[in-house]
This record gives sequence, structure tokens and C-alpha cells, in this order.
Amino acid sequence: MTTKILINASDPEECRIAKVKDSKLEELHFETTAREITHGNIYKGVIARVEPGLQSVFVDYGAERHGFLQKHEIHSDYYQDNHSGEDSIKNLVTNRKFWVAGFANAFYSAAMSLVLAAMPFFVKYTLQISDSQTTFLFASVLLIAIGCVAIWARLVRRFSLMPVWRASLITLAIAFVPLYFANSLVYAIVCSALVGFGFAGVITTMDLIGAKIMDEDTRRHNLRREGIIANALGFMNRLNSLFTSFAFYMVFVLFGFESGFNPGPQPDDAARFLLAGFPPVLMVISFAFSFFIDFRQAPTTSAPSGADLLADA
Repeated sequence: MTTKILINASDPEECRIAKVKDSKLEELHFETTAREITHGNIYKGVIARVEPGLQSVFVDYGAERHGFLQKHEIHSDYYQDNHSGEDSIKNLVTNRKFWVAGFANAFYSAAMSLVLAAMPFFVKYTLQISDSQTTFLFASVLLIAIGCVAIWARLVRRFSLMPVWRASLITLAIAFVPLYFANSLVYAIVCSALVGFGFAGVITTMDLIGAKIMDEDTRRHNLRREGIIANALGFMNRLNSLFTSFAFYMVFVLFGFESGFNPGPQPDDAARFLLAGFPPVLMVISFAFSFFIDFRQAPTTSAPSGADLLADA
């Protein structure tokens, strides 16, 4: 087993070094006078950017491009990864925008949960038609919602996220009002389509609000924790069961409605209240919460792309 190092310096502007082991090339290096060789040298630098996702940092050592180091190559005296689960929870609890978005989403989810729960009662007791016709109302909501997502997405691109989010919340709140006065299947289908239009706007923008919160958290703490924030927002969304329970308690107090088997003396008014009376109130509250959150324009320096990372390396 023999190892040789071959050096070709015949060209004054270029030097080639090869490491050959048992007649097989293992390493090959080029050095030219046109480009300064920095690999292997010792420099004093400053960490310019940390990339937690890459477990690496970019170091400004005075050259045109930043140097690149893996986290394990940095001495602990100069860089320590102190982020813990407790810090993540603390930062999340103190994040006002997380709480505002969470409650806004919970009130909206409660409104749509009441729609799903009250629609069969509304068809049976208010419209007084066959239960099978409920499918037409559900279909009008879902089909219109699916078709209008693209419209709301275009509005977001044109007018920015926050005004469109607020507009979708108040649109959904207003869309419930005509449904309260529905007295026929055709009229109810038209009104349900309006609800579907507002529903499309909220589902289009609500996830974008969550993404904004995640991006802002990443910029502020230099750490990506989308999983923690998404799970926490999902937990906040479970609060909608409290609001829906309160709505059913209200119809029990006001109309004596207990269930489909014991609808009380005013089942038509109870169903109307559940479907189109209480949900718009919840949406107005959600709309009010939206004014307690805003996102300043992010700095012009955006997150580096893959090409930028390669260029810095």
C-alpha cells in the first residue's frame, strides 16, 4: 500500500496537487494566482448569520463572501445553542399575536361548528321540509367555498393580507343575516352560498395569518419552531367547543330546546337562532379581535434562497 503526493507546478499561474493511493486518485487540489486561497487559513471573524435549519453559520472574515461553518466546528465559547423547550413555550406565551389569532380563529371555528350542528334542525323545524334536503344547503356552502378560494387569494395578492382577512371575517358575519330570514329551500340555498363565499375568505386568510406569526417568530428568535406554533394554534382552536356549548345553553334558556328529540315549544326559532343568530355574533367578535394584531413590513433583506447559500459558501 503506497501513497504518493504529486505536484505539478510547471505552469507559473497554476499549481496542481494530487494524492494517489495504490495508483488511485484520492484527492485533487488546484491553486491559481487569479484567486486567493483561503481554505485552511486562520482568520478572525464575526458570525454574520445563523441558519438553524442547516445547523450552520456564515462568518464575516473580511472577504467579499462570507465563510461557511458547520455548528459543530465552532467553539462553544463563541456560539452556544441555548434554545430549550422552556424558552419556546415562554416565548409563545408572551407572543400577543399568537393569542389574538388563536381567539379569532376559535370564535370563527365555533360559528362554523354551529352551522354544521344546526343545519339539520333548521331544515326540519324552520323550513319544515325533508331532512334529506340538508345536503343541498351543505353542498351550496362547500362548493361555493371551494370555487371562491381563488378569488380571495387574488384579493390577498392585490390588497395584502390584513385588510382582506378582516374583510373576510365581516363578510362571513354579514352573510349569516339573510339566512336568518330564509323561509324556503331555494332562498336558503342562495343564502348558504353567501355563507360559503365568506367561509372561503376566512379559510384562505386564516392559515396565512398563522404563517405570518411563524415567520415573525423565526426572524425575532432566529429559530424555526413551526410545529410548536401550529400545535398551539390547533389547541386554541379547540376552544370553539366552549362557545358552541354556550350557544346551546342559550337556546335552552330562551327557547327550551334540549335536543332533536326534545326541541321545546319553539323549535323553529331555536334552530334559526343556532344557525343564523349566534354565529354572526361570534364572527363580529372574531372581527374585533383582528384589529389587535398587525404585521409591520418585514425588512428588505429576505431569507436566503438556496442559490444565496451556495454563493456565500
